[in-house]
Amino acid sequence: MSKEKQILHMLLDGYSQRRIASTLCVSRNTVAKVAKAASDHQLSKDA
Repeated sequence: MSKEKQILHMLLDGYSQRRIASTLCVSRNTVAKVAKAASDHQLSKDA
C-alpha cells in the first residue's frame, strides 16, 4: 500500500498528523499535504 493511502487511512481513523508521520517514517509536511488534498476533495472512508 502506498504511503499516501496509509496516511489517508490513518487520518480517517482519527490518528494525529504527528503520530502518522512518526509511525510511517514520513515528514509532517507530507502528512499535512495529503490531509489538505483529502479535505480539498472531500474524501471520506466511502471513497
